[in-house]
Amino acid sequence: PGAVEEVSAATGEIVVVAGNPNSNLTATTTPQPALNVAIWAANSLATDVAGNLYISDFFNNVVDKVTPDGNIVVVAGSGGNGGVTTTPQPATSVSLNGPTGMVVDASGNLYISDQNIGVIEEMNAAGQIFSVAGGGAATPSTTPQPALSVSFNAPGGLAVDGAGNLYIADILNGEVEQVNLAGQLVVVAGGGATVPS
Repeated sequence: PGAVEEVSAATGEIVVVAGNPNSNLTATTTPQPALNVAIWAANSLATDVAGNLYISDFFNNVVDKVTPDGNIVVVAGSGGNGGVTTTPQPATSVSLNGPTGMVVDASGNLYISDQNIGVIEEMNAAGQIFSVAGGGAATPSTTPQPALSVSFNAPGGLAVDGAGNLYIADILNGEVEQVNLAGQLVVVAGGGATVPS
């Protein structure tokens, strides 16, 4: 188990904000002090405008949220009703499989790379989760195609731009893909044979 730290802007010191390597407790859907739980392989972090910190807890297969008052709660994963589908459902009722990259957009939607199954999911402000990209059989290309029709190969880091487009680091495909607001996916970098210089 590990911990999540922050560097204090006031003092420059490192302060643990979540996680306790000596704890046998894990985060649950009931809020508890963030320093009381074990976090297994914190893979990615994201924040929202309310000051909440999101942690992709990779080996526990959950996404945790640390609130400004120092409590931690599971907001996605830990359910036993199977994986995420294209139909919105409560985010804590589903099973995640290797949550990795995360990003929060301007509307407060949280995007999650479910790395081991090659799917990108969106959790909206109401706590509903659904698949938005991946899970198909088509190879990503420079020709736009429906994002749910493609197959990723270990999607990792995520980013959003000011227009709301989602960017995906497709690790083992060696590409960066963009999903636009119409749900179309296109390769925007990588996939060629030239070495960057």
